[in-house]
Order: sequence, then C-alpha cells, then structure tokens
Amino acid sequence: MNPALLGLVAALSWGCLDLVASVASRRLGTLSTVLGITLGALFFTMVQHITRAGWSVGVRRVAENVAGAIHFIYTGLLDARSERFRRYRAYFEKHCATGEFLGNIDSDVAYMGIGEWLWQDAYLKAGEWKKAFLANQTNLKYGMTRDTLQVQERMSRFNPGFIPWQPNGSGSGKILEMMVKSVYFEDGDTAVLLGGIPCQWIEAQGLSLKGLYLPYGRVSIEATRGKNGQVTVTLDFDAAPSHLGKIRLPEHFQVTGKLRSLGGNLFALPRASRRIAFTLHDAEGIPRGKASKSSKK
Repeated sequence: MNPALLGLVAALSWGCLDLVASVASRRLGTLSTVLGITLGALFFTMVQHITRAGWSVGVRRVAENVAGAIHFIYTGLLDARSERFRRYRAYFEKHCATGEFLGNIDSDVAYMGIGEWLWQDAYLKAGEWKKAFLANQTNLKYGMTRDTLQVQERMSRFNPGFIPWQPNGSGSGKILEMMVKSVYFEDGDTAVLLGGIPCQWIEAQGLSLKGLYLPYGRVSIEATRGKNGQVTVTLDFDAAPSHLGKIRLPEHFQVTGKLRSLGGNLFALPRASRRIAFTLHDAEGIPRGKASKSSKK
C-alpha cells in the first residue's frame, strides 16, 4: 500500500476516534454534574426524613424538587416518552404536586415558576398537551399580575401578602419562555407547534410570533382565520431549517395540506423550504380547506 495513503487513513482514523472521545467526554461531564447535584439533594432529603426534622420543611422541598428525575428530561438524558419516566410522572403528580402547583414547598406555600417551567418541557415532549397548557396558565395566573406584569416566585394559598409582587428578571424570563414554547418548541429534530395552545384560541383571534431566535436562525409563525372559517398556519424561516426533520402538532388539531404524514400528527419537514403553510381545524369538525407549501428561492 502507498505509504502516503496509509498515513492519510491512519490520520483520519485517529481524528474520528478523537472526535468520538471528545463528544463522549462532554456528555459524561454533563451527566456527572447533573447526577452529582441530584444525588446530593437526594441524600439531604433522606437525612431529613430519617431524623424526622421539622425545621427543614422549606429547604427540604427545594431539595426534593432538585432530586427529581425531571432535570434529566430537561437536559435530554432521559426520554420523556419512556415507560420509566411515565411511572415517575404518575408518582410525582400523585404524591408531590398539589393539583396544578408543581413546585410545592409545604402544604401552604408553592414555589412558582420553577416546577411549571421544567415540567412544561416534559409534557410537550410526552405529548401531554393539556398538562403543558395548564403548567403555563398556572404560572401566568398565580405568578404574575395582570396589570403591572410583576411576578412572585413564592405564593401562599392562604395569605395574599406572603411575598410582595416585584420586578423579577428570572421569573419574568421563565414566563416569557413558557409562552414561546406553547407556540414553538424544538425537541431534537422535531418542531412542536402549538403544543400549549387550544384550537379555540386560534379560531377566535389568530396567533402571531415574529422573529423568534433559534440556534440556527429565526422563525416567524402566523395563524390566521379566513372568511370561510379555515385557519392557515405559516412558518417563515430566515434560512432553510436543516437541523429539523419533522413537525408535530397536538392531536386536537386536524391538519390538511401537502405535508407528508409520518403517522398521527407527525409530518416530514421539507428541508429545502423556508416557508411552509398548511390549514388546520378542530379535530371535531370545521370543514376542511386547502393547504399549500411554497419555497423561497
């Protein structure tokens, strides 16, 4: 064999091995960091229960939330659609949550924003559309004022003056992020559209989200209702979304158009297209209309 060719093959092989080792190392580092924090919080929670400590209820609830498997969903280390996580979700909703409040500190006080913010991701990935909607609406109703748009991160069910309303950057940021994810959310190579939006809202007044920044560009989403009752949804990317391969919508929408179905409400996303348009309606019955797909050259 030609020595130069042999050297090239050896160099490429070494480079590939080095790339695999680098990716594996970063993933292992992420896993170790999250696992270390989680196990530390779990150990603290176990000690408080073993000693039956009464003083630590407030901080213990925080540790219980940190120790939850929900963080593995947010970091992508656990599949929200797996049977293992489904069992954890059922346990959490039964024993840790109180109704729609997902970040309890004790029987009175709820930590607003954190639990709802994390669980919305899990619900959107798992296709639990109503729960994703409820998580966002709970945070909007109990975590923010409607007039001055100030937020609180702790809410008492019995004492309205427990924590004063205040300008809060992190709380406001979580609310804004949850509102955006209700309209557009990326789960790997899948764009989840309208995962936290009831069909009736769009039918009544339409929807617009313009210039949303993504890791690979920007996207604008418009949902408008025509005179014949059809709702047309248009996605405009400033560059072809090569990192995406699929579009997913909740089952309460019925989608018509030229999008290629992959089963259920999962559709193939034309990678070469910067504009995608289709019609949708409530699955229970507005007359279907035409849909179209066009590309910007």
